[in-house]
Amino acid sequence: MLIDMLQQRKTISRGGCMTQLFLEHFLGGSEAIILVVMAYDRYVAILVVLYFVPSIFTYMRPVGTYPVDKLVSVFYSVLTPMLNPIIYTVRNSEVKNAMRSLLK
Repeated sequence: MLIDMLQQRKTISRGGCMTQLFLEHFLGGSEAIILVVMAYDRYVAILVVLYFVPSIFTYMRPVGTYPVDKLVSVFYSVLTPMLNPIIYTVRNSEVKNAMRSLLK
């Protein structure tokens, strides 16, 4: 590029143009691949930490059945799926009005 600036001729050859075009696309593609790999690495790092916290609770406890285990399993299998419909039902204005009229 410096040689082209010093010469009188201000155009580049077809081969030089293709070389620049190839290098720009190659470097741009490699940068995109590196960004995808970095994003995947970050995703795996977060996922492993989230997976590791429940596994500590599961594997670090002594062998045996405790009442707390039953309570935790009931909470996660029954109460947690019910929370979302309950919350949206209570936020509904028709349900609010019906509850108010019922409590009066």
